[in-house]
Amino acid sequence: MTASTFLQSGSAPWIRAAWGPPDERPVLVGTEHFDLATDQNGVQILFRKNLIWMMQTPEEYQGRSARGISLGSTETDLRATYGLPSRILHMTQGANWVYEVPGMIFHLREGTVISWQVGVVKLSF
Repeated sequence: MTASTFLQSGSAPWIRAAWGPPDERPVLVGTEHFDLATDQNGVQILFRKNLIWMMQTPEEYQGRSARGISLGSTETDLRATYGLPSRILHMTQGANWVYEVPGMIFHLREGTVISWQVGVVKLSF
């Protein structure tokens, strides 16, 4: 499914069909205007002009990534499934494993996945 199919006229029709009506609202990120949809499972989708910029799972999400990673998966599971990350960003409450391809960031705490996001990932630092 393409982003254009996913988002038509500034809304997300298949989200409504698959997950029920999301909570949709405009948001400001820095100086940029976006729309944010949150489905009934807590998944957040940040989009603008037929382009999905990010999908973020909540910490209690029960689904799996396209390759089978779920909450509670370990660093070993990530390496076996996605390989070595492009970068590891150490944070005060864990680490973010950044995979520029396929455009994912896994959030880990104490060596296990607590959430992840998919979207436009471009590191320039």
